[in-house]
Formats: sequence, structure tokens, C-alpha cells
Amino acid sequence: MYIYCETKKQPTKCKYCGQESEKVHSIYMRKISDLPILKYKVKLVIKVKKYFCSNPDRKSTRLNSSH
Repeated sequence: MYIYCETKKQPTKCKYCGQESEKVHSIYMRKISDLPILKYKVKLVIKVKKYFCSNPDRKSTRLNSSH
């Protein structure tokens, strides 16, 4: 059994500088195994977004979604 989830696109704060950003850098799928339900293997498939930090003073501009 596969359960698909997706994070919402919403402003995300950079954990280093606190700057908010809505600009998506990339999207990837995260797969997590859960306990069986009625003898069926359960996999959570989560679509996760990474964001750009819009602070021009930061050297690294990629953020992980915190939602």
C-alpha cells in the first residue's frame, strides 16, 4: 500500500538568516516504510520541496522545506 503526501508551497524561513522565501529550488521524493496494515506493507511517499534563500549575503542559497 502506497500513501502519497505533498508539502504545501508556502513561505519558508531560512534557518540561518531568517529570510522568507517562496522560490522553489527543487523537488524530490522521500520514501518511508511504516508498520503493516492488515498484512500489507505500507510506504509513505512524500513530495518535498527545497527553496532558494533570497538573502543575497548568504553563500549557500538552498533551503530544505520545513513544512
